[in-house]
Amino acid sequence: MASINSLMSSSSSSTSSIYGNSNIISGLASGMDTEAMIENAVSGIKNKIASFNQNMVMLEWEQNAYRSIIDKMVSFSEKYLSFTSSTNLLSTAFFDSATKNVISGTYANRLSVSGKTSSDIEILAATKATTATYSGIGSFTLPEGTEKFDVSLTMADLNMVPKAEQVKDGESVMVDQTQTMKFTVGEGEDAKTAEITVSSSDTVSSVLQRISKETGIEASYSSTTGKFYLKSKETGKNFTIGDSASTDDLARKLFGAAETTTDTEGNVLNQYTEGTPASMKIKINGQEKEIDPQSSNEFNIDGVKITVKDSFAVADGESGVTFETTTDTDKIVGAIKSMVEDFNAMANEIKDAYTTKPLTQSNGKKYKPLTEEDAKDMSEDAIKKYEEKAKTGLLFADSNLSGLYSELRSAISDVNLEKIGISTAYENGKTTLKIDEDKLRSAVENDLDTVKESLTAEPSGTSRGGMMYNLQKTVDKYAKTTGSQKGILIELAGSEKAPASISKNDYKSKMDRLQEQITRWQDKLSDKVDYYTRQFTALEKLISEMNSQSSALAGMMGY
Repeated sequence: MASINSLMSSSSSSTSSIYGNSNIISGLASGMDTEAMIENAVSGIKNKIASFNQNMVMLEWEQNAYRSIIDKMVSFSEKYLSFTSSTNLLSTAFFDSATKNVISGTYANRLSVSGKTSSDIEILAATKATTATYSGIGSFTLPEGTEKFDVSLTMADLNMVPKAEQVKDGESVMVDQTQTMKFTVGEGEDAKTAEITVSSSDTVSSVLQRISKETGIEASYSSTTGKFYLKSKETGKNFTIGDSASTDDLARKLFGAAETTTDTEGNVLNQYTEGTPASMKIKINGQEKEIDPQSSNEFNIDGVKITVKDSFAVADGESGVTFETTTDTDKIVGAIKSMVEDFNAMANEIKDAYTTKPLTQSNGKKYKPLTEEDAKDMSEDAIKKYEEKAKTGLLFADSNLSGLYSELRSAISDVNLEKIGISTAYENGKTTLKIDEDKLRSAVENDLDTVKESLTAEPSGTSRGGMMYNLQKTVDKYAKTTGSQKGILIELAGSEKAPASISKNDYKSKMDRLQEQITRWQDKLSDKVDYYTRQFTALEKLISEMNSQSSALAGMMGY
């Protein structure tokens, strides 16, 4: 902790000109203590500088008090709210990582399972979803003199979107025209149609890029096979090219129709393979059930995620695929207990910071940082004890901390945590979290979904969301270290966790302005010392000369 002493010595050397200045003739002729007289003459300025330095130390103490709170909040976020943390209680992935599924059965390698369920599930058959694919080429005419198709050719080159002739200022010019290409992905109510506008100057390459970006289809061309390749981005979704009702459809002229065609000899020209949806047949709690087909290969059944990696169907007499789930209860309970301890420590420091009143001395005055003069006759232990008292209540009645504590209390109180063994308690004016470990362990082992929901759920309807979700919002609001807009406390006091904020925060600005005043008054002090030094030096020389003349006169007169 910087002291007034160190601040004075590091920011100015001007006060030292009062002592040992080679220009001062220290009362040799006059007998006066000129150094003491100069010291007395500039004491008002020195006291002013000492007061400024006291204020500087006070600002530094307050900034450090804020940073202590910021450090706890950032540490809490990094440990329990960050996706890079192994104890991220905001992510369902943490809970999933603490559950292990042992899959058994002839076709166990065709599936992957994560999560936990209390249901008895056996998978009897599964079909993997596939994407719809098409390879082919339309019917268009290459430009005269061109023997091979190339994607750098324009739509005008292929005479698919020819330029139009127009007369401008009496001259005939060729201008671009536009047409649209239509692609539909899905069928029935799920069908989504996208249209892209193509101009005469667009190259085939740019058209392929537009299709891939603006529709649900990936489009490319192979110069090796001389064919276009189109593939649906979603599994289980079929697509159509252009409009089958149009005999002059632009998309079909370029690519061909999304269907399989052959020549007269039976050779495949264009080939279309439909996408298949994923399906599953299971036995759940002894009852067989067909799961509705879907485009995704991930099925969520009673809390577990089952991913189909390959299709299979068990034969008569074979057992289906089953799995047994175990939970690492110690891992989850340990992380939650640690989080509660760290939360309580963080919340208590915040509450203490803005409710603890500053101490006063026996004379009724507030404690202020010691000046150089104050500290010169004090022992190190006495200085330490004094500064401990002076640092008490630095952030008393701070509105930012009061608002922060209120939001933290709301984050843990607006969620029903009793069912998983977590409750709030109010003692000595503070709200803290308490854990019933037996109840928490039981919830983790028998109802992990409720534990995850209570901590990680996002807001829905009138519900604010899970406790960790709510805490993240509050911690980010006050201690966010990334982005253009940092947390409220970081904008105020800065933090090493957000390096750019060290040189740009409200307290830094205050201290810079105060340092400008200190420098200005130190310059005044130096000027005054130099002024008085010159005056006393001149006086000493004058008295010395007069004494010399008196001695000479006395000698001449025989005294």
